Amino acid sequence: MKKRIVVLGFLVAQTASLFATVEDATSATAETPVLAVEDTVKTISEAPVDTTDYFDENNDIIEMDAQKALPEYRWTTIGVTLGGGVSYYNSTPANNHNVPCIRGGLNFDIPVGQWFSIQPELLFSTRGGGYAQMGVKKTTNKVNDPGKPYEYDVVDHLFYFDVPINVKLSKRMNFSRETTGRAYISAGPVLSLGVFAKDEAELWNGRKKVNAFVNELNAPGHEWEHALYRNFDFGFNFRLGYDFDFEWSFALGYQMGLVNLFNDSKFDASEADYYKKTYSESYPSLKNNSLYVTVGYRW
Repeated sequence: MKKRIVVLGFLVAQTASLFATVEDATSATAETPVLAVEDTVKTISEAPVDTTDYFDENNDIIEMDAQKALPEYRWTTIGVTLGGGVSYYNSTPANNHNVPCIRGGLNFDIPVGQWFSIQPELLFSTRGGGYAQMGVKKTTNKVNDPGKPYEYDVVDHLFYFDVPINVKLSKRMNFSRETTGRAYISAGPVLSLGVFAKDEAELWNGRKKVNAFVNELNAPGHEWEHALYRNFDFGFNFRLGYDFDFEWSFALGYQMGLVNLFNDSKFDASEADYYKKTYSESYPSLKNNSLYVTVGYRW
């Protein structure tokens, strides 16, 4: 009888313990909130995202990528340029003296697509150089005396109107928000008209200064019919430069002349005989060359 009472009490205790565990679990579940799906998405979307590794505070990368993705609108500009450098002759006999040169004027930039443009210009420029030549010191006391040869220096300062017509290849360079523009390389022919040529030489009978583009050379009893130098030139122009977006630009250039300035084809017999004696039986070959740096502004 006692055994039955003990077993029955044990069963009652286990049943009560089981119901208590289920009730605690139910109450805990009721007290814990369950987030809806949309609330979960909203919570995630509002979480801060660290973009330090991708963009700086000015969003330069985003802006530059957007600029690169869009075609650039380009328009025709007019500008002014001014610069200087050094000029010399590619000559026979060899050039032995460089002279400073200046250049300045107007230019136009006419775009042709995203990469190319045509750049005609109207410039005033100076060129020239120096070279050594052989002269003849004449005598008046001896008949048929060929005279004594001697060497003298000639220095020229030439003044031109130039018309370069360059083909320009440029590419946009986005270094930063503040420094943008187009790097370029250009080349093209140059037509030149000489307006004045200051030819200066130390001769045996004193310093001689003439305008070598006109008929100023003379000798006793004879007046030359032709100028010493041709007053036109043709050559090529090469440049490297950069056009900033805030209208300023700079360039490094080289201009090479292809025409022999010495006007030997126009000399008559007496002139040819004189110049052959003066220039040691051969006419000099003089071709313009110049290196220069320019700064420009455009509208």
